[in-house]
Amino acid sequence: MGGALGPQAPALRSGTAVSRTLPPFPRRVPSSSCTFRPAPALRPALFHRPRPLRRPNPQCGAPTGTWACRWRRARKARTTASGSSRSASFLGPEIMALGLLWLGFTLLGALQTQARDPAPKLIPAPPLDRVPLQPDFKDDQFQGKWYVVGVAGNAFKKEEQGQFTMYTTTYELKEDHSYNVTSILLRDQNCDHWIRTFIPSSQPGQFNLGDIKRYFGVQSYIVRVADTDYNQFAIVFFRKVYKNQEYFKTTLYRRTKELTPELREKFISFAKSLGLTDDHIIFPVPIDQCIDEE
Repeated sequence: MGGALGPQAPALRSGTAVSRTLPPFPRRVPSSSCTFRPAPALRPALFHRPRPLRRPNPQCGAPTGTWACRWRRARKARTTASGSSRSASFLGPEIMALGLLWLGFTLLGALQTQARDPAPKLIPAPPLDRVPLQPDFKDDQFQGKWYVVGVAGNAFKKEEQGQFTMYTTTYELKEDHSYNVTSILLRDQNCDHWIRTFIPSSQPGQFNLGDIKRYFGVQSYIVRVADTDYNQFAIVFFRKVYKNQEYFKTTLYRRTKELTPELREKFISFAKSLGLTDDHIIFPVPIDQCIDEE
């Protein structure tokens, strides 16, 4: 047993206390090349030093030199660049070429429409010396209420025959021998009143539209009583120039709504003498609404 424990180990005997003193822990002697230094304290340099605030930069709304100002300026630069690129792409040659192409298609469509439906050429108005004038015209006998039973003109079309309803025109003689003229017609289920003044010219039976400046675009307006017996019928010729375009029409008046065959043929013959055709002659549809109301 002693050989197992080594030469210096004391003999173990039962009932005997063993006391062993271990040598102390050897202390390390610092060498001259290794000097112990305490850990340096944290220096303020590890953190951002606070900088004094400068004056706000008007471009970014923050003090110059701060991260907020730099960030805002960078964001503004990115936004401006992206917007410029979008504007450049929008106004690029491809888009401009596409816009010109669509404009060309639009103009082509308009030209094709005009080619299919050209503006109708109006029959020129006859000279006034070719239009008869009622001899010895009596303005006091001509006044009163007239029913319009026939119309013809270079702006009328036969296809409007069923849509054109009868209307009335009343001539009221004034002291200066002019007429206050009131036409009453049915339009959109309402009674429309058209009032104007006819001023006599140097020729009895011929009148001009009074206060013509009130009517925008109307350059001249002449009324000429061609034929009348004052009691039964009257044929009146109208000619106006509107925006440099000359229009004319003739109207068949009756004191009643009845249209006799003789007056019908008389009116057709007169209209054709002015250069009009059957396609320009209309006989309005008789009605009671508006025109018989006092």
